[in-house]
Amino acid sequence: MTSDQRTQLMRPCQQITGQNKERCEARQLARWKVQESHKPDTAFETYDGMDMGQARLRNRLQRERATDNKRHWAQTRKTYREQEFTEDHNTATRPFLTEYREQRRLCMLDTLPDRARNRCLDRLENQFRQDQSTTPLPAPKPYQY
Repeated sequence: MTSDQRTQLMRPCQQITGQNKERCEARQLARWKVQESHKPDTAFETYDGMDMGQARLRNRLQRERATDNKRHWAQTRKTYREQEFTEDHNTATRPFLTEYREQRRLCMLDTLPDRARNRCLDRLENQFRQDQSTTPLPAPKPYQY
């Protein structure tokens, strides 16, 4: 702000005295800042500084989270060999599943892709449903803490 602008801006405050003059000057300065921020050449900088869309905040948070995540995984990563095998009800498979998969593969390889293959697959699916309903689940093992 030039001295001429300042004298023109403070002209209404010249007749006021004491503490009211300080408040008047502060008010006039705030008014001038708002006016300056709404000029076309400075409006973009003002709004960018306000970060109303929180683009800077979002980018900063993403960078921080990415570095924290990299640091966490660098410290806690285990290779496949280092992981311990857990045997519980989630990893136990039913005994007929491997046989069913093998039979399905044979159906796909041995028969032509027409009615014969569909009948083979339908027969296997019916057998699978029957096995699934009659074969009980393996006994769940207790969780290891």
